[in-house]
Amino acid sequence: MEKFEKLTTLVMNMLREKRVGFLWKDEPLFFPRTSGFAWIHYCCCAKARASAWRVYDLRDLKNPLAESNTLDMLVIPSGSVELLLEVASGFTISPASFLVDGALRVPIPVLFVGFGIGEWIASSGAARDSVERVVDVLRARGMEFIGLPDEGRKETNTTQRGLATFSCGGWLSWHEIAPRVAGCALVRLSGGTKVTPEAADRLAQSNIRVEEVF
Repeated sequence: MEKFEKLTTLVMNMLREKRVGFLWKDEPLFFPRTSGFAWIHYCCCAKARASAWRVYDLRDLKNPLAESNTLDMLVIPSGSVELLLEVASGFTISPASFLVDGALRVPIPVLFVGFGIGEWIASSGAARDSVERVVDVLRARGMEFIGLPDEGRKETNTTQRGLATFSCGGWLSWHEIAPRVAGCALVRLSGGTKVTPEAADRLAQSNIRVEEVF
């Protein structure tokens, strides 16, 4: 009976966990375990097969397009221009682009971190125009970006005593909202604005209530 109780507890805990996938260009970086979240890592490296963490070699996935059905969110910490072009054009060739395309189809939140790309396009007007067109296509499909030049994004975020309002649309990370929520008891989201799972967890830990206004 005790074994079945442990099994039941394990199943319930797994069902309550938010499964967040991380798509790495090279070897993955592992994060500390966080209650309520399961970090799932995807990469193309031999070390993935021998890892004790939840790491999957993309080349071993039988159906990377459907893999995103097992996730609640997909994060791309080391995104490349090649990956953006494959997904935006629809010519998904690599397992990584199939995984991303599948996530956008589900859909689940997809967060692309492109600080390296941002530095590259900042030095080239032609490259900037081309990448911005690709980014617009992917934003329309639901992908959110961090680290790219985003001068056109309209900021309508305000902070009052005890209240922080975000109305800029899209997904906001904890890094983006943290400076504006210090001392607040309520965060109000409108205009289609949402916060990432990490930001939602941090807000809950800080006893800050989140209110979505449609």
